[in-house]
Amino acid sequence: MNHSNFSRVVECIAKTTRYPVELLTPDADLENDLGIDSVKRLEIVVALSDEFGLRLDLEERSAAIRTIQHVATWVEDIARREGSSDAPESDKETTNGAASESTTGAAESDGHSESNGHAGSNGRSGSNGYESSGTTNHDAPANRVTSFLPPSERDPVAPPSGLGEPSGHSEPKGRSEPNGHGNSNVHSESNAHSEQPPIVHAANPSSVPQPHFGNGSNGVAQPAVGTNTAKPLAGRVALVTGSGRGVGQTIARLLASRGATVVINSFHSREQGEQTAAEINQSGGSAIHLWGSVANPRHVDQIFEQIEQQFGRLDILICNASDGRIGPFMELTLDDWDKAFRTNVTGHHQCAVKATPLMRASGGGSIVTMSAVGSNGFIDGLGSQGVVKAAVETMTRYLACELGQFGIRVNCVAGGPVYGDLLSKFPDARATQDHWESITPDGQLCSPMDLAKAIAFLVGDEAKGINGSVWMVDHGFSAMADGRPLRATARENESERERVIFAT
Repeated sequence: MNHSNFSRVVECIAKTTRYPVELLTPDADLENDLGIDSVKRLEIVVALSDEFGLRLDLEERSAAIRTIQHVATWVEDIARREGSSDAPESDKETTNGAASESTTGAAESDGHSESNGHAGSNGRSGSNGYESSGTTNHDAPANRVTSFLPPSERDPVAPPSGLGEPSGHSEPKGRSEPNGHGNSNVHSESNAHSEQPPIVHAANPSSVPQPHFGNGSNGVAQPAVGTNTAKPLAGRVALVTGSGRGVGQTIARLLASRGATVVINSFHSREQGEQTAAEINQSGGSAIHLWGSVANPRHVDQIFEQIEQQFGRLDILICNASDGRIGPFMELTLDDWDKAFRTNVTGHHQCAVKATPLMRASGGGSIVTMSAVGSNGFIDGLGSQGVVKAAVETMTRYLACELGQFGIRVNCVAGGPVYGDLLSKFPDARATQDHWESITPDGQLCSPMDLAKAIAFLVGDEAKGINGSVWMVDHGFSAMADGRPLRATARENESERERVIFAT
């Protein structure tokens, strides 16, 4: 493809994704480097179809199409086959400079909704190849999404408008993207290898509410902790990885409601991350958004450099971003294992390494990692998650012992199954949920808020004596040894109530 037509491809991708043109290099991987999910890929195909006058949406797309150069070659091949290879050049004169100018404008625009992108064709949390056959929150029928919510919440309701702590299950129904077993993406952030720095989405940093810091005797900024018990985290800066949606988003909102200045981080769900930060600020909280993958060392460096430049400190680190294939254990590939460990273990180890000097400078801090009940026993269909989360729990203990001398506490929250779209990825999903509910003592699985409240407690002053621990937050799910149902499922109870009401 000639330079002019390649620039047009880049321009279309930039307008659709709102990425700066410098990120869109020929070898940039759509999934691993740019975090472009299956729904966004389809949007790109539609844009390219309009640009080049082709019906690309009717073409079969190969999983081998992974980079921007692959996309450009694919478009050119189809144009040549349809006898319109000269059309792209004659339709529009586009120079590289014009493409850059247009792309820059597109990158600065806002308000475009991006999909969660966690329904890969192989069940991975994150799309695989050029197009996924899985179901995301954008293309799932409403009844399919809401069917994996608690029985009392299967009718969609509006999300809360403010930062006050909601009671019970607070996630907007039909929108929550929980982490199936306590990990936000299983959420989530797929590994990336791009050397480009993350994008800081704070168009006007001066407009972002800043935490109030007082100066300690050593001249280092210290948190100004007030006596207002409603804001116990006031004056503290918290980074929540993988917080553009789902459990991570709930954690970030809760910490902000308790006074923390929150750094929202997202990779696949970049625009949702921007929106989350904006909503927190509009509700009277304080937040910024940093784009990047914790699996990419360059991204991690840039994220922490920006935190140091803007705040000069970090008090709280929540290691929530995750990646891992959901499916049969014996079908896992080397690539599956590499992605799972790169994000869950090595990526968050490096986050802890980068966070340590920022926490030491202010006298200490708190780190919370995320595990799953499958780390201690077999759960059918959990794939790589049980193994990598067992490694996360061990890493938590090692970090606690290494960092305790600096006043840094490290704990882990191991979540049980969480209501939401991810449950639909398990084999026989409806029966699986019913079975899990039946063996849980109270008949209910977790909500994202269950995990968020446990984390908010662990990072607070009331948990000063807790270090190196793994907290099971699963409604008693892991306490059942023999797997026999304790009672009728919540759905059966609900059906019985409806029968009685109808009979009367």
